Amino acid sequence: MMIKDLSDLSNLNNNSPFEKVQLSDIVADVTTQLLPHIERRNIVLQTGPLPAVQAIPEQIEQLFYQLMHNAVKFAGHEQPPRISISAQELALHEIEDLLPEPLQMTYAQIRVEDNGIGIDDTQLEKVFDIFARLPTGNFKQGEGVGLAYCRKIVRNHKGIIKAEPNPGKGTTFVVTLPLPN
Repeated sequence: MMIKDLSDLSNLNNNSPFEKVQLSDIVADVTTQLLPHIERRNIVLQTGPLPAVQAIPEQIEQLFYQLMHNAVKFAGHEQPPRISISAQELALHEIEDLLPEPLQMTYAQIRVEDNGIGIDDTQLEKVFDIFARLPTGNFKQGEGVGLAYCRKIVRNHKGIIKAEPNPGKGTTFVVTLPLPN
């Protein structure tokens, strides 16, 4: 399985054509894929208005699948589990500090938040390393490839991804992608 994961990661490129992709459609498709898990855990999914981005559709679907699957997998048991997906538009001056060479355009900042177990401050960059598996108590873990895959997808799209901590109260993944002209 690890060899397959490595092969998939190394074959992930941006040679496929970019097209206008409506993120609300992507989130709806991923929600349908994860619906049995969402219903079994009684997870409340809140989605705000999401923009269209210029992207490789299959990669963006995989990005949201990984982020939402993690949110479902690590959702807390103490309170009603919740996943929230929202977006806002950022102007160039708001992105200059985040990207080494921002494109001369606007960007969307998409937030995927959960109220699960959270990530410790010391682990925020490590979660994106291939095969990184953090201490998660009684929660099931994967192979440690999903978030490395997410980072590569976001980089293929000239964006950035980061995790914001809130140990014991949830995690927020922030994805910043350029918007179509």
